[in-house]
Amino acid sequence: MTDLTPLPFDLPAVQRKKFTVDFDGGNQSSDAGLLLLRAAEQRIGIVARLAATLPDRRDLTRIRHRLATILRPAKTPGGREVCTVIKHVTKRLRRTWRQANIVWRGDSHYARAEAMAWCDDNGAGYIFGLAGNAALDREVAEISDHLRFWHAWSVQSKMRCYTSFEHRAGSWSRTRRVIARIEASMQPAPTPENAQAMRQEIDVRYVVTSLEGDAERLYEGVYCQRGQAENLIKLHKAQLASDRTSCHSAIANQIRQMLTTAAFWLMHTVRAAIPEGHALARAEFHTIRLKLLKIAVRVIEHATRIRANLPTSMTEKVLFRAIALGLSPSGP
Repeated sequence: MTDLTPLPFDLPAVQRKKFTVDFDGGNQSSDAGLLLLRAAEQRIGIVARLAATLPDRRDLTRIRHRLATILRPAKTPGGREVCTVIKHVTKRLRRTWRQANIVWRGDSHYARAEAMAWCDDNGAGYIFGLAGNAALDREVAEISDHLRFWHAWSVQSKMRCYTSFEHRAGSWSRTRRVIARIEASMQPAPTPENAQAMRQEIDVRYVVTSLEGDAERLYEGVYCQRGQAENLIKLHKAQLASDRTSCHSAIANQIRQMLTTAAFWLMHTVRAAIPEGHALARAEFHTIRLKLLKIAVRVIEHATRIRANLPTSMTEKVLFRAIALGLSPSGP
C-alpha cells in the first residue's frame, strides 16, 4: 500500500538548531474543550431531550413538534400578543410550580391594558416600564421642581428621588400604581463662548406595577435588576448567533433556534461549573471558548483506553481538570 504521508522537511534553523517538520504527531484536534461540553451534556441531558422531542421521519407533512420556538415579526407587539405570551408562559410555569409567586417584568411595550388586566384577574404580579406623557408629568411636576432646586444648591453632579401615585389611563379598566424615578443631573451644553458650559436636566422614568412596597426598592431592586437576564440574552444572540435565521423555511429557522438554545445550556453549564471567584466565572462565552474549548489535544487510542494529551503549556489546566471532574457523574 502506498504511504501518502509527506516526507519530513527542514525549515530555517532556530538559534542554530536544525528545525525539521514531520507529520508523525498522531491524531490531534484543536477542540479539546469538547470534553467539557460532553460532560455538561451528560449532566443535563439536553441532546437526548431534543432527540426525543423532535422525531424526524424525513416527511415534513408527518412530523409533529409539540415544542417549537415562536418567530414573530420584528415590530412592537400589540396588547393581544403580549397577553397571549404572558398567559401561555404563566400557565406552563404553574403546571410545575403550583404555588409559585410569578411576577412579570417588562419594558414599556409590555405595559398593555390586556396584559395587565389578565395578570390582575389571575394572580400574577407585574412591573412594567411606562412611556411618559403629559398626564404623568403633571403628577410629578411639583416634586421635580423641588429636586431641581435642591440639586442646584448641592455639589453633587446627580440627585435622584422616587415617588408613587395612583393613575388610570384611558385604556385601563382600573386605577393602577405608577412609580416615578426622577433624576436631576448636569449635562454638557457647549456654546461658542464656553465649550465647557453645563446645564441642569431633569429625567423622569415611569413604571406601572401591581406590587406593594417602597417605591425606590421596587424600581431599583426589582425593575432595574434585569441586567443579568439581558446579559444572558446577549450571550444567546450575539455569541451563539441565534439571530442568524437565514434559512428559507420557517421550520428550519425554528430548528436553528432550538439548536442554539441547546448550545447555550451547554456553555452555561460549563461556566456554572467554574468556581466562584475565578476570573472566568463570569466570563462571556467568547472568552470561555478561547480559554477552555479551543485547546489543542493529541488523541491516542489503545485497545482498551483512549488517552487525551493536552498541552503542557496550557494556562488553565488546573481549572480544566476541576470543571471536567466537577461535571463528571462520579465527581472529583
